[in-house]
Amino acid sequence: MNAMLGMLLHQGLAAYQAGDLVKAESLLRGVLQMDARSFDALHLLGLLLGDCGRHAESICLIEQALAVAPGEAAAWSNLGSALNAEQRRDDAQHAYETALRLAPDMPEALNGLGNVLLAQGDVRAALTRFDAAISCQPDFAEAHNNRGNALFALRYLPEAIEAYDVAIQLRPRYAEAFNNKGFALVQLRRCDEALAAYEQALAIAPDYTRALLNKGLCYLLQGNYAAGWPLYEYRWSDQQRGQRQIFRQPPWQGGETLQGRTILVYAEQGFGDTLQFCRYVPLLRERGAHIVLELPAALLDLAASLGPGIDCVRSGAKRPHFDLHCPLASLPWAFATTLDTIPAAFPYLAADAARITPWQARLGLTGERPSIGLVLSGSQTDPWRALDPALLDWLPACDADLVVLQQTLGERERAWLARHPRVKAPAESLESFADTAAVIAQLDLVISVDTAVAHLAGAMDKPLWLMLYAGSDWRWQCEGAHSVWYRSARLFRQAQHGDWATLLTDELEPALRHWLSAHEGNA
Repeated sequence: MNAMLGMLLHQGLAAYQAGDLVKAESLLRGVLQMDARSFDALHLLGLLLGDCGRHAESICLIEQALAVAPGEAAAWSNLGSALNAEQRRDDAQHAYETALRLAPDMPEALNGLGNVLLAQGDVRAALTRFDAAISCQPDFAEAHNNRGNALFALRYLPEAIEAYDVAIQLRPRYAEAFNNKGFALVQLRRCDEALAAYEQALAIAPDYTRALLNKGLCYLLQGNYAAGWPLYEYRWSDQQRGQRQIFRQPPWQGGETLQGRTILVYAEQGFGDTLQFCRYVPLLRERGAHIVLELPAALLDLAASLGPGIDCVRSGAKRPHFDLHCPLASLPWAFATTLDTIPAAFPYLAADAARITPWQARLGLTGERPSIGLVLSGSQTDPWRALDPALLDWLPACDADLVVLQQTLGERERAWLARHPRVKAPAESLESFADTAAVIAQLDLVISVDTAVAHLAGAMDKPLWLMLYAGSDWRWQCEGAHSVWYRSARLFRQAQHGDWATLLTDELEPALRHWLSAHEGNA
């Protein structure tokens, strides 16, 4: 009996190592039918299922293995990997820490714990674990790659690229490291080098969708829209960028007739992307289509200003009949947009006049002084698009009415507002983008980081001063003070990553003082 088990287990291991996972699974399950408490069979089958993406089953099997042999550090480390794949971060951290209590110098557990800490936002702690893993095993290519990811998150971009290069030297066919290197190079605006890195990744793994998407984003950043839009369709591989929906109706890809037909256009990205791309919806109407526009609730009232012939429905609600469909962010591709053919009928969004009067009374903007809207943070979880409000302590002393347009305020913004009670902040009263539009309609200028409110101001053709971090999004291109997407926008760019102080002191403050002086002269 023991000899038979040993033979099946050996054959299962050999099949697993040879990549014949179907045969390996069959052999290992055969072992478990004979001995349900075989640690080796449970553990190895758990690893196999994890390799197949069946992480929930993997977790169950490795936990059964650990019930048999709780002192096996490698099994705890592998359990951590499976739990992390299921985004059970706290459980994964516990598993890795248990492995390290049993084997403090296990590089795989140190690397895995670093990945968990990085996902949790504890970047410096993650970097410490990656360094420890490399100290234990200097040729650990994956740890060098992950070290690069941590350095990237800290905006140490040249150092991140060096880490990726070490990973590639250790593993020349490391597609992920090439892709990560390319992404870091883009942040430094070394676009040709980035494209070369993506090509190397794709030479190794032609179906590597993340590299295909990043290559497309790099083309868009360069203004090469003909090459960029088709690759932008790979955004569906990145769940953070959108959720593709499946329909029985055919997609509209630009060539199909729309005359007399109904097309469903649906938002599948963030508010800013939706506001940017909804300019294409009237073009569908010009081709004879009736449009069903599916949007988040916060955008529904505002979208009514796009004009007639558009039925706006809330995301998740029952849809009316439609013949064709197209995701909103695919419309630039479907219309074969180039830099010269971006729809530029401004304004394409407008405030509801019925909302403006109540907001005039609430804010008390009399027009006697210039009025300026402010957005200081694009996201409370995105430090790249947020500045310290203390850098604007000089602004409330200017002869202007200030209105903070953020719906969500962080601790720093609340503390800044407490120091400057003259600044208006109607955050809790901004129930939708229609309210925000009613406020913007009364302003003379909007000053914003890269966020949805900036897109709204641009869509309304309101003068917009946009403060961009050094590695800003593709739509703002690499250089220049003007936007190809919003004619009213003036772009202020960081010279160095994270250096808002220089941007504000050397560029924005002098420009604003000049603007205020000119505004006073025209009063």
